[in-house]
Amino acid sequence: MKLLLIVPLLVAAALVPQDEIRPTDPVDHHEWLLGLVGDWKVEVETPGSSEAAFTEFETTESVSAIGKLWVVVEGAAEFGGTPFRSMMTLGYDTEREIFVGSYVDSMQTFMWSYTGRLEDEGKALVLDTKGPAMTGSGEMSNYRERIEMVDEDHRVFTSSYEGEDGEWVTFMRSEARRVE
Repeated sequence: MKLLLIVPLLVAAALVPQDEIRPTDPVDHHEWLLGLVGDWKVEVETPGSSEAAFTEFETTESVSAIGKLWVVVEGAAEFGGTPFRSMMTLGYDTEREIFVGSYVDSMQTFMWSYTGRLEDEGKALVLDTKGPAMTGSGEMSNYRERIEMVDEDHRVFTSSYEGEDGEWVTFMRSEARRVE
């Protein structure tokens, strides 16, 4: 199966004169992403409207680099005996001058697409996306993810949705500490 994906790229590369093939040079934004590379222990909180809806659990994340331009975040956890896996890609599009990314997991069929920017003097990456509303209505809602680097070995992640009043409501928060 991998061969089917690679062959068209090789054919396309063969059609382009070799002196025209130039890799993209990384910029500071790519360096920010590379600061995420490593293995992380993550404590997650999902506050609910009642104590019964509040959940705390631990998970792990492994962040690897694809060259110097992209990172892949792989998560693993277990919910009541059910394994959970997730994968996020993050990069910086130098042409559009924005962060871009995607997210999928083993519990939903929707693929999330992100655009983002650095805020707080480069300490936080804010990612905007649109996805299925939590109400199950079939409508789409605006979401915002925030990755704040407290220091090189500690980061905070929050996930929020935009309420009807335009205010952002945080529904998940996690603290990650570097293991390696």
